[in-house]
Amino acid sequence: MEDITFSIFNHGPVASARMQALLKQFEQEEKIRVRLEMIPWTMGWSRMVEVALYHIGPDVSEIGSTWVMDFVRTDALRPYSPTEMNYISDGKRYFESCVAGGVSLGQNPTTWAMPLAGDARVIFYRRDLLQQAGVDEASAFASPAQFEGTLARLKAQGLPTPLALPTQRSRNSLHSLAAWVWGAGGNFLSADGVHVEFDAPRALDGFKSFFALGPYLGKTRLDEYDSDGLFLNGKAATTISGYWLLHETQAAEVSANLGVASVPGIPFVGGEHLVIWRHARNPQAALKLVKFISRAKSGESVYPQIGLPPSPDGWQRPPFDQPGYGVLLQAMHSGRAFPTSPLWGLVEKRLIDVMPEIWNDVLARPEKAEKTVETEIGSLAQRLRMTLKA
Repeated sequence: MEDITFSIFNHGPVASARMQALLKQFEQEEKIRVRLEMIPWTMGWSRMVEVALYHIGPDVSEIGSTWVMDFVRTDALRPYSPTEMNYISDGKRYFESCVAGGVSLGQNPTTWAMPLAGDARVIFYRRDLLQQAGVDEASAFASPAQFEGTLARLKAQGLPTPLALPTQRSRNSLHSLAAWVWGAGGNFLSADGVHVEFDAPRALDGFKSFFALGPYLGKTRLDEYDSDGLFLNGKAATTISGYWLLHETQAAEVSANLGVASVPGIPFVGGEHLVIWRHARNPQAALKLVKFISRAKSGESVYPQIGLPPSPDGWQRPPFDQPGYGVLLQAMHSGRAFPTSPLWGLVEKRLIDVMPEIWNDVLARPEKAEKTVETEIGSLAQRLRMTLKA
């Protein structure tokens, strides 16, 4: 019997059990044994870099959507041909934002990764606390100015943390920020993906508007887990996060009053993709596995435990008919992925690195927030341009 190795991230015991059951079914149908490698999230990036550098390990892997082009640059991935894409999708339509994360820019776009699961940023809030503050939830978050006004009214009610956001180093911080930049008409890179543009006036306006939320964050510096936990435990009135908050254990007052709203601007959409490594011993067996996992019937077993369905077809069943998921579906339709440029991996890392430094200054000297953003973002853009010219 043929065998291949498949690596996925550890999405928890339920997701792991369901994936193992799926792979057993695949083995029965295709007579191909799959060895499953379960990778902790904290080790995901380092493990994938090891696979890319040494060309040994899994044949097929789940990787984050923003990682794809980093591994394309190392020539570690096997591209999907148009024929193979049609074979895998089997007529299924994907959200454009999910597809975009796996396709390289250029005159001849190439698909390097197939969508496995989606993810979008939305606002979670307490309906009861908005009502007490006299805020109409229908318009509370319709624009950056209205969002800030809502937070100001919550703060005036004596709430110590109107908004929970990670201010320590976190990829999720950049995911949230993107809505403000895109909503202001800015971009991170040029349309061809070769020039830095996040210090252009419109993009800077988005950065300034986002960091203007500092006065509403409370006094404690948070990582992404702390931020989610503060909201789930009823200690914050609002937060920006992902679908998983709908499944996490919530304090009684949170569960009874949970609201979900679109972020102002254009939401970030990311998620997970399936890649076949160039060193794969049996590419045809790998393709069969990708097709099997991508089919609608398989999705019924693994969503939402591993993420959101990357196709509109996957939203026609529970739990996606429950309150809150409608806003996430809207975000999947209207959202945007980060640029799929070879330059993006470097830009993303530098932005993630600088955001905690900006928060340090903004929270310490809120009256100089705009100047801090201009200085830090402008300096970073110039350093990147000098690096790229070298």
